[in-house]
Amino acid sequence: MEDHKRNVQENLYEINKDVLVDSTEIDKDAAAIKDKVDEMLKGEMKLYHSISEVAEMFKVNESLLRYWEKKFPTLKPKKNRRGARLYMKEDIERIELIYHLVKVKGMTLAGARKKMTHNKEVTLSCFDLLQHLKNIKAELLAMRKELDQR
Repeated sequence: MEDHKRNVQENLYEINKDVLVDSTEIDKDAAAIKDKVDEMLKGEMKLYHSISEVAEMFKVNESLLRYWEKKFPTLKPKKNRRGARLYMKEDIERIELIYHLVKVKGMTLAGARKKMTHNKEVTLSCFDLLQHLKNIKAELLAMRKELDQR
């Protein structure tokens, strides 16, 4: 049993060292935001979300979302007759990617826009892979915590 526990701990150490380098405060905030967005999108059957709801999901100002609309041509939420923005799930997923590129990775808006337009499939694939690896890391850390308690 001790050998198994040591092997798991060594594997966790290698994963942390090689793949999922130290988590920074930004990563923690991004993970919390990702969890909140996932929870809100899964928990609700709403087709549309207001700009204030989306801003709350990402902990940003509404004005930043409007600004990103101008800078990213792929981000085009629907508008009702009064002009209020209505964000669908796809729009929120685009915002999540923009947030990741700009706020987490520290890219400029121009760099993020270029990455999203020229390498869209690769960017989405890398983003999905990163999210998957973070989920795996969380599961492994939970397993480690459980093993340490035994």
